[in-house]
Amino acid sequence: MGYELDLKSDYPTDCGKFDEAMWHIVKRVGRWLFADRMSGKFNKEWIEGVSDWQHLFQSIQRHEASIQHLYASKVRSLWIKNQTIDVNIENQYSQKGLRGNEGSLKIKNPNEGNFLRTVNLLAEFDPVLNNIMNDEKQKIKYLSPLIQNEIIDILSSDLCRIICDDIRSSCFFSVIIDSTQDKTKEDQVSLIIRYTVVDYEKKHIEIRESFLGFFLLKKHGAFDYAELLQHTLSEYRLNIEKCRGQGYDGAAVMSGANSGVQKRILEIVPNATFVHSCSHNLNFVISDAAKSTREILSFFETVQDVYNFFSSSAPRWSQLALGEEESSKLRKITLKKVCATRWEAHHNALFSLKQRFVDILKAFTRVQLTSTKKDEINTATALKKKLESAEFVLLLCTWEKILKSLFVVSKILQSVSIDLQQAFELLKNAHAEISKLRDEYDTFVDNFKTVCKFWNVPFMFLHKRQRFATKFHDEFDSDKRLTVTEDNFKVTIFNPLIDTTFTKAQREIYWHAAEYLISNDLTIIFPDIFTSCCIFMTISVTSASAERSFSKLKLIKNYLRNTISQDRLNNIAVSNIERLNTS
Repeated sequence: MGYELDLKSDYPTDCGKFDEAMWHIVKRVGRWLFADRMSGKFNKEWIEGVSDWQHLFQSIQRHEASIQHLYASKVRSLWIKNQTIDVNIENQYSQKGLRGNEGSLKIKNPNEGNFLRTVNLLAEFDPVLNNIMNDEKQKIKYLSPLIQNEIIDILSSDLCRIICDDIRSSCFFSVIIDSTQDKTKEDQVSLIIRYTVVDYEKKHIEIRESFLGFFLLKKHGAFDYAELLQHTLSEYRLNIEKCRGQGYDGAAVMSGANSGVQKRILEIVPNATFVHSCSHNLNFVISDAAKSTREILSFFETVQDVYNFFSSSAPRWSQLALGEEESSKLRKITLKKVCATRWEAHHNALFSLKQRFVDILKAFTRVQLTSTKKDEINTATALKKKLESAEFVLLLCTWEKILKSLFVVSKILQSVSIDLQQAFELLKNAHAEISKLRDEYDTFVDNFKTVCKFWNVPFMFLHKRQRFATKFHDEFDSDKRLTVTEDNFKVTIFNPLIDTTFTKAQREIYWHAAEYLISNDLTIIFPDIFTSCCIFMTISVTSASAERSFSKLKLIKNYLRNTISQDRLNNIAVSNIERLNTS
């Protein structure tokens, strides 16, 4: 029975069926009458029709005030809002990147998947859901993997629609692209859109970086990347002419000035400025500094050898983990390996080594005294000798100081809300701090001697004889005096390290004042300035968001489900990474 409040008219229909004629009536009525058909107090006249037309209005009022109608109306509102149990479960699983339709499809089977297991758990506390799940006559439950994939696809499509609407409403946007291989060795391209959202009511402007999905790439040329980008933007109905920035890593295929992706996009959109990722540039700074001299290369090799010595043996690792005199908090600091591609791993490795330096020396001594393996004793003796050298301790203190000042900058550079001006200020401060280190060598030496005294390490540099190639009788002989390492350390190691880090960290930048224009209602008076500021904030600073999406890729497409389809992978990834917009 349908009833329209405004027209005061009745629409008697069969409530047990939902045909096309009824749907047109539903779109017209202002309120829809519901009742619990499973209840014993249910009146059949709401299905078969109403015969008492004289008291129809009073009957409708009594029915609308009944508990059955109020409960059924609540169920209908949940269906309208797509907030049913199965949709909510799929939404939560997509946000966590979990698999839902694995195992058996039978309900209450020991091998049922996560989705059915969660539905059965909720059914224990929901009488309506419990009746549906335990009704043997009702064989159709609409919980199959096909239905689950359709729900995930609907959620992901709706989420992408909301994101694209926000992008289209912004002035301009920038693209951020990075790629990696998944478990099946297929190249997955991550596409991030950076744009600004202006809230004129709250007088606030927000910088967003939204993930649009992973896209399979068969070929790896610059033309293929550019074509994929154009096709994807066209598929999402995003005008590439509004692109004002490109953010890639330092690979030649992406950042090549003659035939790279950034050059091909510039040919289409001349205003799409390319910015090399600041986090990658900072990584190159440390990488170049770590390769500046042979002594520094040997230093990091020693740090890695110490980690390998303890991590390759469970007994040795347990001896290092259970310190005798250190606090429980310090024992939790474990050694870290030196990663060749990520300089932050250098900071973690040096920080943990410095904090556990005394424990490491004790562990080496314990191995020398108690071990029965000759190779193990020789390795421990050699590593202990290197760690107890003055050169190693001074390099450890120097590198820990440099990496500590850059570590905080690196973390902030990976933020979504950071712009070029803030990035410049951070790098400028780090640049100034590193430049001061060159004139503070004496202070470094004083601190180094204090640390050596605390660690009971002799702070005298070892005298080493220079190695010379064999000379023939007709060649001039050279000076073979002993080199004093303490005098040459500043010139041969310390200064090249600081100079390399100093010169690589320079940047050029621009400023913006968009927040000031919005807060003072000046966007209408100065529209060009406001637009310029929005473009400035839209230009990408780093490609960290694209790299963060790769961690979700490894979580979703792991070795247990490497046969997942590309559509399902993309839908789950979008729902997971953009989970703040799925509520």
